[in-house]
Amino acid sequence: MPDAQPSTFTVLAHIPGVRTLTEERLAELWFRLSDERLVESLFHDGGVRNVGEFIAFMESGKVYCYAVYLEGVAVAFTWLNNFAGRAAMIHFAVLAAGRGVKAEVGRFVVHFLLHGRDSGGNYCLDALYGLTPEPYAHVLRFIRRLGFRRMGSIPGAVVIRKMEDEPPRYVGGIVSVCTRESMEMLKR
Repeated sequence: MPDAQPSTFTVLAHIPGVRTLTEERLAELWFRLSDERLVESLFHDGGVRNVGEFIAFMESGKVYCYAVYLEGVAVAFTWLNNFAGRAAMIHFAVLAAGRGVKAEVGRFVVHFLLHGRDSGGNYCLDALYGLTPEPYAHVLRFIRRLGFRRMGSIPGAVVIRKMEDEPPRYVGGIVSVCTRESMEMLKR
């Protein structure tokens, strides 16, 4: 896939007032995530295990979800939840079709979310935060390159459950935060 510029990405959303990411497209995303074996790492707590649960979760009023497309093909998927004031927890996946542009799409998504404005011209969000399982070193390296800064770790904060009947395993969670300012620091 060719190098992508932010202007070539298209975003579909399922957020209050915007429903361009339809139930049908959500189902397509689920099957892509499943086929690419991303479901277990994204939903490591075992809370979402099938297309019905996925759609119900993404359509809940407490989740804002977005799919990023390049030339009509889904390259990334992200959702926000656990809103705290003007901060939100972010969850992110680069699909196989986006691996060649993962840095570009990652920067695009973070910029898109942190530079969105409301009807009054105010930023909607001031910060994105994550709680990444400590064993996910590849994710921690990736998000650092997007402007996330490690704030600390919480022992035993993340549940990993591969199978429904399997007892949970608890691992440390790395807390990281990205702001418009931390994104700008990357450019220097």
